[in-house]
Amino acid sequence: PVIVVVCAHMEDIHPTDLELDRDPIVYGASVYPAVQNLLLAARNEGLGGTLTTLLCHEEPKVKELLNIPDDYATAAHVALGYLAVPFPKKLTRMPLNEVVFAEEFGKPMYND
Repeated sequence: PVIVVVCAHMEDIHPTDLELDRDPIVYGASVYPAVQNLLLAARNEGLGGTLTTLLCHEEPKVKELLNIPDDYATAAHVALGYLAVPFPKKLTRMPLNEVVFAEEFGKPMYND
């Protein structure tokens, strides 16, 4: 098993939602598609994995332990390892009409 510490160089992130009347959520958003690709590649190799941001609460300790420079932030942590039990043969998914909407939230794009 390994823990991948995903970092973002603070000078290279470009938040686009700072003017909105809420906490910004766009900081480092491009990190998460990269993590998704990592998880898909790991799955292809028979590894299980999960993304978490919980260790970000301990960022100073993580940065000190791994000697991460001050101008980088820990954006996520990915645990990877071989599975104790095999992947399921068939995954269950929610119907598209419950998760894909058109024109307005809750209006299904597709009808079953």
